[in-house]
Amino acid sequence: MTFIKKKLWIIIIVAAVLLFIWIHSAIPTAYSAEESGWFTDFLFNGFLGKIFGVEFTDHIVRKIAHITEFTALGLALSALFDGSVLKTASAGILAALIDETVQIFSGRGSLVSDVWVDAIGIAIGSAIGLLIFHIRKKRLKKRQKMREAEEKGKGRETG
Repeated sequence: MTFIKKKLWIIIIVAAVLLFIWIHSAIPTAYSAEESGWFTDFLFNGFLGKIFGVEFTDHIVRKIAHITEFTALGLALSALFDGSVLKTASAGILAALIDETVQIFSGRGSLVSDVWVDAIGIAIGSAIGLLIFHIRKKRLKKRQKMREAEEKGKGRETG
């Protein structure tokens, strides 16, 4: 896949994650509470609650959702910006601020603490992206060294 095609796919993924985040922020309070209530009851208190023996509140589930969404965004932004922490963090914080602004207009209210929670998600996603970027870079260097060694070996055989 060419560089341009890869970047285009990454941009599409970033846009999809942002749409997911902002559409969920635009959902009115009653519907949002119903959706997170379902997750709380079914997944966290039902499935995970039985495994870990912990009861999750709606508030905790909402914070986990924020971290998860923004971890995905941080990972996608890290790929878009080739592992640049500054660019990823800046774009991620801007997205979090827009997210909280959208919530003002949906009647859900805006919390500065949610921007901090979102920043944690961005940091986690960025760290994962950075790790992947460095592992990939190491592998590419290793492959290049192997190719160079192969070419040197072929040169000796013909010479």
